[in-house]
Amino acid sequence: MPEYEKATTASAEKVNPDYYKSLAKADRHIQVLPKKTAQTAMKELTAQNIPFSAVQRAEDVTAVTVHKDHVQALEAACHEVENVQRNSQTHAQEKINPDYFKKLSRNDRHIETLPTGVANRLMADLEAKKVPYSAVRRSDDVCSITVSKSMHAAAMQEALKIAEQEQTEHARKMIHPEVFKQISKEDRFVQRMSQAEAEKAVAKLEKQGITHSAVLDGDKSGVTVHKKDSYVFTKSRRQEIRNNAASKQQSKQEPKQERTKKKTKEKEELS
Repeated sequence: MPEYEKATTASAEKVNPDYYKSLAKADRHIQVLPKKTAQTAMKELTAQNIPFSAVQRAEDVTAVTVHKDHVQALEAACHEVENVQRNSQTHAQEKINPDYFKKLSRNDRHIETLPTGVANRLMADLEAKKVPYSAVRRSDDVCSITVSKSMHAAAMQEALKIAEQEQTEHARKMIHPEVFKQISKEDRFVQRMSQAEAEKAVAKLEKQGITHSAVLDGDKSGVTVHKKDSYVFTKSRRQEIRNNAASKQQSKQEPKQERTKKKTKEKEELS
C-alpha cells in the first residue's frame, strides 16, 4: 500500500514517523490539512520522491511534515488540490461575504481551504484585525477562505499560522494507543491529570522505560500503565504531599524565628 494511503486507514495513524524523528526541530515544516487534501498532497509528494511524515489528528485533519527545503513543493501540491475544490460547487453550503469574492480579480485571490475548526479561528482573527475576506463553508467539514493576494496575503498567513498552532495544541493526541489495548482491563491503572502533567508523566515514563499509553486532551488527559507500575504515580503523589507539608511547616517556623531574633536583639540593646 502506498504511504499516502496509510494515513487514511484505521490501523495506521502515523506515516513515516522515523522520518519525522530524523529531522531537527528547526528543519521541520508542519502543515495541518483536511484528510482528503492531505492524502492528495502526499500522493503528489510521493510522485516527486519527496520524503514526508504525517499523523492523523482529531476532526479529520492530518498534519504533514516535510523538510523546510520542500515547503514550496508541499504548498504547490496543496494549491493544486484547492484549485480542484474551488472549481467544484457540489459541496457548497454557506457563503460568507460572497460580494467581496466577486470584487477580487482571479489573479488577486489568495484562497486557503481548511478544516472547520482552524477556519473559525482564522476568520475570528481576520475580523479582529479588520481584514476583509470571503468564505464558503462546505458539507465535508471544510471551509475555503479568500483574501486579497496583493493586500492581505501576509496577514492571512500570519493568522493561519496562529490558528493552526492553536488547533494543533487543542487536538486530542493519542500516545501508544496499541499499549492501551494490550493491557487487560483488570490490569490497567489510569491516572487522570491535566495535559501539562500528562506530558511530564509521559516523558518520565519514557526515560524509565515503563510501558504506558496516554491521551493528551486538555484537562481530560490521562496516562495508563500496568497496575504493577502504578507506584510511579503514588510515589509522586506522596512526594508532593511531603513537600507541601514541609513548606507549611517552614512557613510556621519563620514567624517564630523572627520573634526569637527580635527578642535577642532587644536583650542585647538593654545590656
